[in-house]
Amino acid sequence: MKYTFHDLKNKVVIITGGSGFLGQQFAKSFSNVKSKVIILDVIPPKKIFKNINYIECDITNEEYVNEALEKIKKKFKKIDVLINNASKNYSPKKDINFSKLNFENFTEQMWDDDINVGLKGSFLCTKIFGNYMAKKTGGAIVNISSDLGIISPDQRIYNSQNFKKPITYSVIKHGLIGLTKYTATYWPKKIKCNAIAPGGIYNNQPKEFVKKVEKLIPLGRMAKKNEYNFLVLFLASNNSSYLNGTTIIADGGRSVWWFTMNILIVGLGSIGQRHLRNIKRLYPKTNFFSYRRKFKTPFLDNFNNVKNFDLRSKYKLTYINSLNNLKRYKLDATFICTPSSFHVDETIKIIDQNINVFVEKPLGSSLKNIVKLKKILRTKKIISMIGFQLRFCPLINNLKNIINSNKFGKLNQVIIHHGENINNFHKYESYKNMYAAKRKLGGGVVLSQIHEIDYFLYLFDNFKILKVNKFSNKISNLKIDVEDTLLSIIKIKKKNSEILCSINLNYYEIPQKRTITLIYDNQKIEADFNKKKITYENEKKKRITNYNYKRNDLFIREVKYFISHVKKNKQIGKSLNLHNGIKTLKFALQLKS
Repeated sequence: MKYTFHDLKNKVVIITGGSGFLGQQFAKSFSNVKSKVIILDVIPPKKIFKNINYIECDITNEEYVNEALEKIKKKFKKIDVLINNASKNYSPKKDINFSKLNFENFTEQMWDDDINVGLKGSFLCTKIFGNYMAKKTGGAIVNISSDLGIISPDQRIYNSQNFKKPITYSVIKHGLIGLTKYTATYWPKKIKCNAIAPGGIYNNQPKEFVKKVEKLIPLGRMAKKNEYNFLVLFLASNNSSYLNGTTIIADGGRSVWWFTMNILIVGLGSIGQRHLRNIKRLYPKTNFFSYRRKFKTPFLDNFNNVKNFDLRSKYKLTYINSLNNLKRYKLDATFICTPSSFHVDETIKIIDQNINVFVEKPLGSSLKNIVKLKKILRTKKIISMIGFQLRFCPLINNLKNIINSNKFGKLNQVIIHHGENINNFHKYESYKNMYAAKRKLGGGVVLSQIHEIDYFLYLFDNFKILKVNKFSNKISNLKIDVEDTLLSIIKIKKKNSEILCSINLNYYEIPQKRTITLIYDNQKIEADFNKKKITYENEKKKRITNYNYKRNDLFIREVKYFISHVKKNKQIGKSLNLHNGIKTLKFALQLKS
């Protein structure tokens, strides 16, 4: 199909902010197709092309917009096209105090000024000019949004002078997309309304800035100043007669890339498949790669049922046969979900290739190569996280707040208990085949149920451990070659306050019990993971707080937390990075020995 713009000849076109960089390009384009162009701006354009008229107008003032309408009616008798283009745009090139643009320093007046120009002005022009158009010949409205109305600004790309893209820019550009959709349905038989979401336009920005931006764009470059002209003409003309309420994203692919990731899953057992499902649910455009050893965990389409389906097809998996030379896959992150005895070596191999890594608990099954891992973590600037999903459990977080608040007086004793029959771990396989039952794969109740050890260290991270007594052994009739029981007493201290804590774990308890009990002088507080509740009890009354979440919600929150840090290139907090994973592993091995 060949596009022509003959129908735009003699059409009356209003361009707000037409004196600006992009507005001038639009004005020139409409002039070239012999439209009658009216620039509305508070400053005159540097160049006046043929068929271009300038009306000084502050579009943030309804009275002034109405005055402009009367002038246009008097001279042109009609309006056919409205281009809402006006917007304040702060640039790293401008000589201003950049710290004022930071969210925490952004003033109410700055907010009002920006919103008035970018959003209120578009509202007033649409209201006044659009109403006139609807009553007359009809026409087209085009709103100039931005790819930052689709995604959030990546503040990493700006210069070393602490420039930040202000909050108002994204809010305005998101708002224009909303205005587009509303307007499209308000006068649908008279006016079509669409939007363009342009990407960054090259305008002699600093080389360092341009280089950073181009890395985020699949096409590898910023837009040329005239590359949006066709789109504006297209949406204003009859060529787009069946487009209404649409936002055309023209950003070289940046917003697509923003939401697209390349993720490698190492190990496709139950936890690997859980992460695969959750990532797919959260980020549908993710490209998945998988490395799998010869362990025969069946493919699961949900958390309970085994189905015969093609995992590769369902999740569009690309299988790889080696963890070497991963650079070609351009991975954003790797999830290590193999048996724990492989974790440290696989993690080192991944980090050595400068790939962000999420490692399922525990970090390992021994301290072998831990020194090497710590060294490479110091030298490589990657984002790392250990998979302790109970850190995202509201019960744990509320207990931490309770402990830190000292609300109930002196805490004397803490009892952590997790007893669960190993036969019930996985419904699809015998316990004898699970890594949790095998020493060579890093099994045993201490490492398999290391969550209890981790949240103990988390809850009491500002306490000093004074003494540890423990007993760990295999005492049941289970056919395993690892310990199935841990009984431990740990004395901790903060200032002059000492607390006795017990951690009790087993592989054979029926029914399952998973609780934390805090015992004060006159109060007992028990968190029950299975019943999802916290019970407060003393001699006078009993109070229960129930929590509404599913077990998988914790894994969802965990994945979102990690990937959000990957996207922002932001380091994980010290309580959840691999250094913490090393700390927890060392303490767990102390209890296991």
